[in-house]
Amino acid sequence: MAISGENGIRAGFDGDDMPGTAKLRKSRAKASSADHTTDAVITDADVTPKVTSKKTAAPKAAATKSDTVLKLLRSTKGATVDAMMKATGWQAHSVRGFLSAVIKRKLMLNLLSEVGKDGQRLYRISDGGKAS
Repeated sequence: MAISGENGIRAGFDGDDMPGTAKLRKSRAKASSADHTTDAVITDADVTPKVTSKKTAAPKAAATKSDTVLKLLRSTKGATVDAMMKATGWQAHSVRGFLSAVIKRKLMLNLLSEVGKDGQRLYRISDGGKAS
């Protein structure tokens, strides 16, 4: 470590004096020696992509949580907040916010709310489609 003057104020560090630099040097030395251990030859056949068919079916995207809720709401029975919570992992206030903000306002779907025989509130999207 470099110290300047009589009062012992540090002017700067040498690279060897910095804490943790020994481990860093060792790990860099291992990485650089590991990079040069193989002498593999890369040919054009290794780099050229292989074409298997003209058209391949694109993989289907996984259903989002929004799609899951929409599917539940489009069923003829509808869905309770609890059912939507279990299907998505959301909390109750998040489900209700989704119903209000996305279903009603953004998608402008006609959301019906009914109380079932068991006292549970059921939500469903009416067949009429868009709300007016």
